Amino acid sequence: MRDFLECLKEHLAAGRSVVVATIVAAEGSTPRKVGAKMIIQADGTIDFTLGGGPFEALVIEDARQALLHHRSTVNAYRFLPVGENATGMTCGGDVEVFLEVHRQPERVVVFGGGHVALPLAKLAKSTGFRVAVIDDRAQFADAARFPGIDEVVHAADGYARCDFPLEADDYVVIVTRCHQTDEACLRHVLEEDVTPAYAGIVASRRKAKVLFGKLLKDGVAAERLEAIRAPIGLDIGAETPDEIAVSIVGEILAVRSQRTAAPLSRETAVPRNVTVRRTERVPRTGVRASRPSASESA
Repeated sequence: MRDFLECLKEHLAAGRSVVVATIVAAEGSTPRKVGAKMIIQADGTIDFTLGGGPFEALVIEDARQALLHHRSTVNAYRFLPVGENATGMTCGGDVEVFLEVHRQPERVVVFGGGHVALPLAKLAKSTGFRVAVIDDRAQFADAARFPGIDEVVHAADGYARCDFPLEADDYVVIVTRCHQTDEACLRHVLEEDVTPAYAGIVASRRKAKVLFGKLLKDGVAAERLEAIRAPIGLDIGAETPDEIAVSIVGEILAVRSQRTAAPLSRETAVPRNVTVRRTERVPRTGVRASRPSASESA
C-alpha cells in the first residue's frame, strides 16, 4: 500500500491526470479481491494490476472514458463469456470497480492583465480553475496585482513570441489592450499544436469579422477560426468589468459541463392540472351576535 500511495503521489506531483481503480465488491471466482487497486493514465499506461486479461482491458478503457469526461463512477463486471457487463471470461464471479478520477483542475489562461482580467481571474479561481494571466507589460504582469493566482507571466518579447505552451483542456480568454495585441494572442493560440477546450476573444462582431477575415487571407484554416468564440461570454447585458467577467466565466462553466446555459425556469413551475375555485365566505355558526346599532336599540 505504501508503494501504491507513493506512486500516486508522484503522478499527481508531476501534474499527470490519473484514475485509481479499486475493487469495492467481489463475489464468486474473481482474479483479485476487494481492495485491489490499479492506477491508469490517460494514454492507458498502468501501475499495479487488477488481474489482467480482458477484464483489466475493459477497466482501462472505462477509466480513460471517466478521465475524459471528468466523472468518477462505479462499474460492474461479470466474469462470463456473454451477457450484460460480461468480460468474455469464464470465471463466473462478479466485481464492482470504483473508478476515481484524480486530475488537476482545468486552467483558465487570460491573455491581458487589464481591467477585465482582474475580476475574471479572481472569479475563475473561486470556481475551482487554475488560472494563468499573461501580459506584455511588466506593471500588469505583476503577481502582487493578482494575489492567489497560480501563474502570472510577463511576455517581455510580446505575445507573438511568448513561450507559454497551451494544454488541451485549457480555457483561453483574450482580453488585451488593443486590436494589435488581440491579434498577436490569437495567432499564438492558433499556432499551438493543441486545440484548447475553449478559446474566445473580447470583441465586437464587426471587430471579429475583420480580424477573422485577415487571418483567413493569411492561410488560417476556417475550421480553426470557427472554434474561436467572438464575441465571448453569455448574453446577460454585461457592461462593467465585473459583469463581463461573470458573463465569460458563466460560458466557460457551461462549456465544461456540456450545458446550453439556458435558463432553468424555461417552463413555469405552476402545475397545469390544478383548478382553483373561488367560493363566497360562509359565516361560521355559533359566532357571537354583533352589537345592535343605536337605532335598533331604540
